[in-house]
Amino acid sequence: MEIVRDIIIPKLSCINATDAKRLLYYVEYHDDRVSRKLKHVNRHMKIASFEEFQNLMLLQVADAKAHIILPIIQERIDVCSDLARTKGLELYQMYLKQNTRRKNN
Repeated sequence: MEIVRDIIIPKLSCINATDAKRLLYYVEYHDDRVSRKLKHVNRHMKIASFEEFQNLMLLQVADAKAHIILPIIQERIDVCSDLARTKGLELYQMYLKQNTRRKNN
């Protein structure tokens, strides 16, 4: 992440601050451990949009598929695929409800 932040991004004259932040998010968390738990989505919603989170999960699927498919790698592919689609949306909706309740209390 530091290489992208300190060397790559300064050389990219066509990248704006929002895209640079998004790129750093993807690079920093591309190999992050994932789970189908709400706390995982909560953590990412503090630093990214849900769409960016879904894209990160698709990036993790692509990254995992670039490796030899051992059972642990297949599990990562399955979890990230779920989080990029239905399960991720379900957890995001739970996150929104949880935050709405907190604001109302």
